[in-house]
Amino acid sequence: MGKGKGHQSGGYGRKSLRFQHQREWQELVFEDESNRRRGRGPRKKTEIESAPKERPKLRLASLLHMLQERQYYDQAEERQFRQKNSVREKSFSSPPGSLVYHHDDHYGNDVRLGAKSLQELCLRTLATSLPIYLAELGEDALCHYLSLLTGPALTALSVYLSESIGMNDSLIPLFNQSHVTRLSIYAPKNDDETDSHWKALTMDGLMSLAPTWGQNSSSDHFVPDCWEENSEDNGVSFWQGCRKLERLELGNMTYLPCEAFEKLFSYSSQTTHLSLTHCCTFESGPEVLWRLHEWLPQLVFLDLSGNGWVTEELIRALFREYKQRSFQIKAIGCLPQTNEVSLELDFGARFLWK
Repeated sequence: MGKGKGHQSGGYGRKSLRFQHQREWQELVFEDESNRRRGRGPRKKTEIESAPKERPKLRLASLLHMLQERQYYDQAEERQFRQKNSVREKSFSSPPGSLVYHHDDHYGNDVRLGAKSLQELCLRTLATSLPIYLAELGEDALCHYLSLLTGPALTALSVYLSESIGMNDSLIPLFNQSHVTRLSIYAPKNDDETDSHWKALTMDGLMSLAPTWGQNSSSDHFVPDCWEENSEDNGVSFWQGCRKLERLELGNMTYLPCEAFEKLFSYSSQTTHLSLTHCCTFESGPEVLWRLHEWLPQLVFLDLSGNGWVTEELIRALFREYKQRSFQIKAIGCLPQTNEVSLELDFGARFLWK
């Protein structure tokens, strides 16, 4: 029996001695490990445990700095992702005409029929041949001929031109007509430097759409009694250019600075639908959106598809500025899917991402 008892106690005379030795060994190991982590020597067993210290407080400035740093790295990572997947971005671009006819299928039915009408075929052919007519007739003559077209016809012509060759500084002044309410302006993706009539779309060309204060040739010596009265009742208009734009599409303008959009939108306060597809950069894009409510207070629909600089913070800021429930934002291919789902849960049908 004695031999069996010694075998059960692991070489000790009693089991209680083995348990006591094991407890002391565990306490020493735990104490040495804790002292090693704290960088202190072994403490005495008689040392009285001090009260737990309060959790150190973090400054608000430190938290903001950490948050900004995290956002910067997230944007940099997203930028690299967009650059590696430029083909994926282009697949999410809104095509020309998607906004000017958005939820308004009856606009321009005389031009856009189910089967291609003769007028639509003529406008499509004219769009591709417009630089040739411009070189032969000149800007003044061609602008006069285009002024004879209806507003929906000019809108369709701008859509076909944006789909085919794109707008440039030479072509965009042709659409500076007072009766145009919707326009699609997409800059050319690849400029053809071999064509002498072809130029890129610059800030000066975009500003040619801004209305100007002037008089018609038939009223050179007419001076109204009051500048605030509506002189159009007498057949005289002192404003020339696009001053009634309600829907505007802008595309492929990543090189334009914020000042270009500021000058254009300052004359388009009545615009309700705006599309910025592949517009602005990581520096100018957020600045444009932060000031958009100041320029376009009546906006009800905004399309930002295809822009890699769009963030969830910018989307939420826009919804805070435009508090009307009819305001919608379309941002396809701009945000990670987790952010898109989060915005859809918060804003429902007001945020379109698929």
